[in-house]
Amino acid sequence: LVLPELAAGPGMGVSTSLFVGAFLVNLLSGLLIAEVAINQHDSSGSDVSSSFKEFAEVSLNSHTAANVISGISVFVNALVLAFNTVKVGDVGAATLQGMLPSDVISMAWSVACVGLVGRQSLTSLSTITALMVSGLFVSFAGLLLPGLANMPADPMTIFMAPGTSTDVFSSACQLAPIILMSLVYQNIVPT
Repeated sequence: LVLPELAAGPGMGVSTSLFVGAFLVNLLSGLLIAEVAINQHDSSGSDVSSSFKEFAEVSLNSHTAANVISGISVFVNALVLAFNTVKVGDVGAATLQGMLPSDVISMAWSVACVGLVGRQSLTSLSTITALMVSGLFVSFAGLLLPGLANMPADPMTIFMAPGTSTDVFSSACQLAPIILMSLVYQNIVPT
């Protein structure tokens, strides 16, 4: 949901090229992981590992490399979680018009998430996840459909329009990791 705000900085042309690049990186890495998994299954005849740590340990034959790879995955997910927590605080503070500071809202959100996840079974977590994904699609439609109704007759006008940022490189650097993370399913689905 933060992508439209960040994409406005560099503009549609730069943002679209970042999307295409991130899509290709994620798709290529997903296909490479799938290829290694197929070769691993063919050579051993057993089931392929289901986690990055196990997969790296079998493929690289190194417990240390597996720990490093799983550590990187945990670190990236922690950064995404931290970004989202701060964003929830910012949106909450703007919605409440400054009645509560953003850091208090972020902390309340974190406590609520930990409380929710810590008290659920795997089945109920799966149900909650399905509801959240449905909410994501509904909110995406809420952003997309009004925007489509206001599209000019010539879409190239929007594509070629300059962004709102005076420093296109800096705003593109802020956008790139968010795009890469938002397209991570192009990495997972082929695997």
